[in-house]
Amino acid sequence: MAAGTTVRIYAINHDATAAPAPAAGVGLPTSGCYDADSYALVGAYSCCSPEAGTVSQSPNPACTTSGITVSTSGNNATSEYSTQYYIVDNANLVAFGPQASGSFGSLVAGTYQACVVNYKNTAGNPVTALTNAPAAGTNTTSPNCYEIACVSFTVVAPATSGTPTNTSACNNSAGLIDLYNQLSGETAGGTWSVTSGTPGANFVASSGILNPNGLAAGTYEFTYTVNSPAPCANPVPVSVTVTITAAPDAGTANVAPTVVCSTAATIDLFGLLSGEQSGGTWTAVGGNPSGGTFNAAAGSFGPRARVVVIYLPIPSMARVRVRVRAIAKP
Repeated sequence: MAAGTTVRIYAINHDATAAPAPAAGVGLPTSGCYDADSYALVGAYSCCSPEAGTVSQSPNPACTTSGITVSTSGNNATSEYSTQYYIVDNANLVAFGPQASGSFGSLVAGTYQACVVNYKNTAGNPVTALTNAPAAGTNTTSPNCYEIACVSFTVVAPATSGTPTNTSACNNSAGLIDLYNQLSGETAGGTWSVTSGTPGANFVASSGILNPNGLAAGTYEFTYTVNSPAPCANPVPVSVTVTITAAPDAGTANVAPTVVCSTAATIDLFGLLSGEQSGGTWTAVGGNPSGGTFNAAAGSFGPRARVVVIYLPIPSMARVRVRVRAIAKP
């Protein structure tokens, strides 16, 4: 080299697994893992450039009945670097994975992180040997070489309409029917609607309360509908059937007592009632003879005795008064 010739001196640091350093006299290589600077070596170059990329997860939120997909874009996907996926349970700090496909099964409701790890093959996957996933970030300190990127997402559970139980009541009942008590396991926040019968003002849909008092006898059907949070499918509505029966009616008894002689023939007490329901029983107050008919001649009543006989189709009741009058023998 002639005196006065200007030369450039290069300091090369290269990865032994990459292209070799330039041989003397052949110039700088066009590929490989090295850092070159004129005149002086600026700093050691690790040849570690992991890139996890931009992570995405779908669907978000996800439903407990569906699978989870984790993907990434812009990551370092070469023969030197591998990309794998995992999910972190934020509540329990448990890592699911890693796996190469990014497809996961369903998860219970909760909050999670979908993560991507990009690492150099010679350094190994930092997630494999861990119970809990490492935090997101980049590590190029020897012998590690990886980058982890994460995105948060939520898993929600679908609603349930619950299991219905039918019920019945009398139309003179003073008690209210809470339709929520006829469901078990339902998700709160749903709505009630009438699907059969006409309860009118006796039913308050907002509270699910039915007042059976005064309703016409018959069958009433009420449907409970509740929506799931997106993207879960809505459950099938369920129905509760309430059967209303008419209260028994003992009819109306004569106001004035019926007067018969002690020698009178048997009288039919039903003839002293009007509008009564069949199927009731007769009971004489004080333990006197009872039954569908009353035989005054067979009773042991004194002059001007008064007997009260009750016709009782429970819980309705009508009182019939029979006055027995003794007569003198001729």
